[in-house]
Amino acid sequence: MLKKFLLQIKSRETKCGRAGFVLFMAAALTLVSATHAAASANHSREAVIPLDSVTRHILDNGMTVLVKEDHAAPVATVNVWVKTGYFNETSEWTGISHLLEHMFFKGTPTRPVGRIQDEVKSSGGYWNAGTIYDHTNYYIVLPSSEINRALDIEADALLNSTFPQEEISKEQEVVIQEILRKYDNPGAMVWEKMMDLLYTRHYIGRWRMGTPEQVRRMDRAVLADYYTARYRPENIVLAIAGAVDTPAVLAEAERLFGAMPRGELKHHASPPEPEQSALRFRQDSMDVTQTYLAIGFQAPPALHPDEHATEVLSHLLGAGKASRLYRELKERAGLVHDIATGYYALPSVGTFYIEAELDAEKIDLARRAVFREIERVKRQPPDAAELERIKARIEYAFLASMEDVSGQANNLAYYESLGDFNLLNEYVARLRAVTPEAVQRAAAQYLQIEKAAIQELRPPDKTDETTADSVEQSLREAVAELQSAPAADAPAAKPAPDLPAPAQDAPAQVRTLSNGVTVIVKQRPRLPLVSAGIYFPGGRWVETPDTAGLTSLMLNASLKGTKTRSAEDIQNQIEGLGASLSASALPDYSAWVFSSLSRNFAPALDILADVVLNPEFPDAEIAKERDSQIAQIVKTRDSMFNYPFILARSAAFGDHPYGLPANGTPETVAALTREQVADAWKSLVYAEGAVIVIVGDIS
Repeated sequence: MLKKFLLQIKSRETKCGRAGFVLFMAAALTLVSATHAAASANHSREAVIPLDSVTRHILDNGMTVLVKEDHAAPVATVNVWVKTGYFNETSEWTGISHLLEHMFFKGTPTRPVGRIQDEVKSSGGYWNAGTIYDHTNYYIVLPSSEINRALDIEADALLNSTFPQEEISKEQEVVIQEILRKYDNPGAMVWEKMMDLLYTRHYIGRWRMGTPEQVRRMDRAVLADYYTARYRPENIVLAIAGAVDTPAVLAEAERLFGAMPRGELKHHASPPEPEQSALRFRQDSMDVTQTYLAIGFQAPPALHPDEHATEVLSHLLGAGKASRLYRELKERAGLVHDIATGYYALPSVGTFYIEAELDAEKIDLARRAVFREIERVKRQPPDAAELERIKARIEYAFLASMEDVSGQANNLAYYESLGDFNLLNEYVARLRAVTPEAVQRAAAQYLQIEKAAIQELRPPDKTDETTADSVEQSLREAVAELQSAPAADAPAAKPAPDLPAPAQDAPAQVRTLSNGVTVIVKQRPRLPLVSAGIYFPGGRWVETPDTAGLTSLMLNASLKGTKTRSAEDIQNQIEGLGASLSASALPDYSAWVFSSLSRNFAPALDILADVVLNPEFPDAEIAKERDSQIAQIVKTRDSMFNYPFILARSAAFGDHPYGLPANGTPETVAALTREQVADAWKSLVYAEGAVIVIVGDIS
């Protein structure tokens, strides 16, 4: 039916104008959605990661090797995952894991400084590394035909790094500059200070990269001692993923990495954190233009029975624009410029946190509103529809992390470090098993007022005499304002629908429709995910110094209501599908894009079509977006990393559109009207030059 419809469209001889484009797109996208939904109904499969292509092999020296074949693209990765990080450092040498990471690719007897970088680049690949609390990893991504070279480089660096003192001296200064940049980053500072306030003994509360003084004292002997103690084969997972031949890469891994001697693994772990019994509060000042707020709670660690319920709780409260804190504090009350929650689960400790950016004058009201929303969850669990929306969102993010070979290797190594890479396939089942009552219990157990650590970072002229006692009293009064009501039983959650049957990758299908729209469809069924976007030439390139920021305002406002959907409808519906929907104003083109679970492709595409073709641009929503965009501009000026890029573009291009800030200035955005926003949409959304791209697990 779809093919016949497209052929009928192509047979038309005249191009349509705006009205024809809108009608055509609405009909075409509706029919595509219906066709996909009908096809999906005839197939079923479970949403799990395909791990049958993963092989685990333990070398004689104790090193674990994981190989996952994925021939979707001629790309492969090698990831050396060392189970050591900030948690394994003594207090004398905090940050040594990070400095050692900087030295890993800095030369061997056969590869002098710079050779490794040159080899990887000449192979068409890239390398990188990262350090975090419980691990350090080093990875190379390159064409799969060069997999043996990647293995050889990683093995050479692991077994034969020379750690030349002159390079250590250089990298010490690089790391110190990273530390100093953090001092200029208010978001990073409020996080580090909150963690220091929340944890009195556990190492997670320490400044992660150490101090400049500590880093300068780390000479070659200190690094070598730490390397010898922690970089032992039994403490390493070697993860390989991509278009490789498993027996061949296992043989090569055995030859190269099997030569590493066992040695003696010296254990040094963080002490446990005692349970908190009283609210902690601290207020600091910094040269910033707005206030930064961070609230932390000790939470369950990874693999704890409450892990998934706590993750759902985090999304319920503050992940996405449909979350309760964002909706209540930003959209309805206007108390914050931005707010979000997170849950960080590690093997020995978990942290639940809430972060907000706001004006100092509103901070007491914002704190009270946060804890009122927490109290609502304690008194009334989420209903089945809200719970399914959140589960779909989390499931999508989890599956999306496995889309490329780098993500596959990272996930396999992480879960293997927790005990078994097959834990990957328990994630979705455990997530789906979370009940409304489990989320309610998690809120009651972990998000108590007396267990909170509240850190504020204010402009110097906005500090006051607030104390922990006054904050606690205010929060308890706010919670008491909620009328007690018996909790109603939440409706039973519906089981997640089945997914389409797996199929083979297909070549991209490209069609140019009679109205000038190009449609590209690429079937990629490895994971039950799909992304779709519509792209239009134009946008920021027509802006002037007086209209800078107009395209961004128009695109964001288009997501705030259509003829049939309110802003809240759009947020709730798109997140209820486990999807994300965004709009981007680039220098030369503009785009609306969504990603979702493939089982929800049809309704997600319907929402995409609606916001592109039928935006209402309500005055109230434009006003909110205008204020939000101005707040983002002000925030950017607090960033010593991002703001110089804006200044550099301005210096290079002047008043040309390329030199104008993407979000404009507070003055230009404040002056933009609804008429200008509507005219910008009319100038952009034309069939000629438009491109629709759909990629993923669809028929």
